[in-house]
Amino acid sequence: MTASNQISTIIQTLRKKQGLTQPQLAEKAGLGVATIRRIETGKFFPDGNSLVKLAQALNCVLILQAEDERYEIY
Repeated sequence: MTASNQISTIIQTLRKKQGLTQPQLAEKAGLGVATIRRIETGKFFPDGNSLVKLAQALNCVLILQAEDERYEIY
């Protein structure tokens, strides 16, 4: 599974668990509905700013790990 597919699955699962529609998530995250659809279908990999906005909108922790460094965004 590619990183894009993993992100799309996670975002869609979290959104549905919280009972949010794609337009509701888009509004909470300050992103376009088309962007949410493209992310959830794996057609678009969100940049760092979009990932932070999505994590905040979904009330989850975003953990980024690159080699020996780990970043946690709440």
